[in-house]
Amino acid sequence: MSCESAPTRRVRWIAIGAIMLLMTMLIGWLTMMRSEAGQALRRHASSNTIYSMYRDRITGIDPISVGGYGSSGFAIAINIYEPLYQYHYLKRPYVLTPCLAADMPQVSDDGLTWMITLRDDVRFEDDACFDSGKGRTVTAADWIYSCKRIADPRNATAAWSLLAEHIVGLDDYRQAIKDDPTNQSLTDAPVEGLTALSPTQIRIRLTRPWPQLPMVMAEACLSVVAREAVEHYGDQFMRHPVGTGPYRLKQWITDVEIMLERSPSYRGETYPTEGEPGDRKADLLDDAGRKMPFVDELSFRFIPAAEPTWLMLMQGQLDMHGVPGGKQFDNVMTTGRQLQPDLVKHGLILTRFPAVFTRWIGFNMNDPIIGSSLKLRQAISLAIDREEFNEIFLNGRNDVPTSLIPPVLKEHDPDYIDSFTRFDPDEARRLIAKVEAERGEPIPPLRMVLGGGGGGVFRQVGQLITRWFDNVGLSIQIEYVSENEVAAAMRRSPASLFFDAGYGVRYPDVCDLFSHFYSGDGDNRYHYQNKAFDDLYRRVSTMTDSPQRTRLARQMQQLVMNDRPCVIFLSYNWMSVRYDWLENFKPHAFYGLHGMAKYLRVDTNLRVRRLVGKE
Repeated sequence: MSCESAPTRRVRWIAIGAIMLLMTMLIGWLTMMRSEAGQALRRHASSNTIYSMYRDRITGIDPISVGGYGSSGFAIAINIYEPLYQYHYLKRPYVLTPCLAADMPQVSDDGLTWMITLRDDVRFEDDACFDSGKGRTVTAADWIYSCKRIADPRNATAAWSLLAEHIVGLDDYRQAIKDDPTNQSLTDAPVEGLTALSPTQIRIRLTRPWPQLPMVMAEACLSVVAREAVEHYGDQFMRHPVGTGPYRLKQWITDVEIMLERSPSYRGETYPTEGEPGDRKADLLDDAGRKMPFVDELSFRFIPAAEPTWLMLMQGQLDMHGVPGGKQFDNVMTTGRQLQPDLVKHGLILTRFPAVFTRWIGFNMNDPIIGSSLKLRQAISLAIDREEFNEIFLNGRNDVPTSLIPPVLKEHDPDYIDSFTRFDPDEARRLIAKVEAERGEPIPPLRMVLGGGGGGVFRQVGQLITRWFDNVGLSIQIEYVSENEVAAAMRRSPASLFFDAGYGVRYPDVCDLFSHFYSGDGDNRYHYQNKAFDDLYRRVSTMTDSPQRTRLARQMQQLVMNDRPCVIFLSYNWMSVRYDWLENFKPHAFYGLHGMAKYLRVDTNLRVRRLVGKE
């Protein structure tokens, strides 16, 4: 017989009932949360949206200041704004096609006068900056205005280096504003070499033949902007893009996300009907002739930390992602540099293709020690273990170059092998012994400026370089500076060598690469001088594409390699993964992974099946 009193039993049963009620409510709440999460996942999966991310912080979407093709600003701007010309999506080597232009330029026999006809069906998107809020037709004057914005020193854009000294009167226009920067009327000063003959006719007069002009006109910085938008928004124009492209800004949550949506005023282009051999087999021509864009919205999220973004990819919150580095690389890639099998089963596809970026170690050819000794420069090239650097710092994802001209350029010779890009410390020691015998004394310590800062990884890079030099009997002293301070440091206190972020060709022409070795008006930080090279540079830079031009470009490469003003160090590759529901994907070295979104398609049914598990 229980000694528990009736009141106590009632309390116990009330407590049990309360607990059961709470458990029922908790189960119901969890079920509801699971249901809502499932519904949210289904909405995400079924949305005709491409989800991507960037780590860099975007401050604006003005074409003249968005940065290079690896930046978020570029990826967003190139989907809103449009230049006169663009690269064919599928063809390689890269081929230009009209974008805002109606056809390719007409060029005079002397190469100095260019005539360009615009399409007559291109409109700016509707925006409050226009009368009645309705976008208007793009005119020749719009492109000239956009070009003059680059020349205007008050805009402080690095894009000016593309146009400097090429267009008649444009440098004078720039100088006049420099001399009187507060005179706003100078904005409308005429430029002799830029004329709008009609609303659809542009005439450009050059200071010298410049066959690379259409490639420059395909740069994002030369996209057309509306003067009304620039003046209406003023300092806030960077946050209020008004373009002609397939997408327009829908939402901007600072440092969190930018959403683009299909622009209703976009004229519509059709997907290419031809490409490279193999494109049809790769299903890259399934949409041939169909009107673009295919995707309704583009989501660009900004997440500085690396760890959560890979998890977001695995959860299907992102459609594509760069292959992670560091320790996580081995979790993603096999030793054969392929995706791990479980990731392939998950629906992920690996893309690896040559980037436009090459890293060099530069020699100061004015240095009395290193500049006067070819054998010493050759020895240093042989002393460097490029594969070791690639494995330690870059997970082996890049290539040891065999030539100065990278594979993305049509002048690249796949059969050319430079004999001094191999790792051969014994031969390096032999050459150094010869140099010291000729000098009659040991080689004194050399000094290097290394860009990237003095902490973390770059300190380790310096330690590795020091070990390579020690291994062949050379002493080196390293000054660490930030990447953008290398040139200034070399001017302040010239060193024997410098090692910075390297260089990426801005457009697919070999003269953009060779300008770094031209002793005239190029960006020649090596102080390299070779009359034969300079003569060929001036000749090749005015030639149109031809077998003869390719042959001469390869001669120029050989001249540089013979003199060795730099160590060609690594040729970089893009490595990214995407889900198989992202279709029509063909990476582009000059527009990046996200710059060609109008060609892409999302198989939302496949995404729903993979993420939700049912149709």
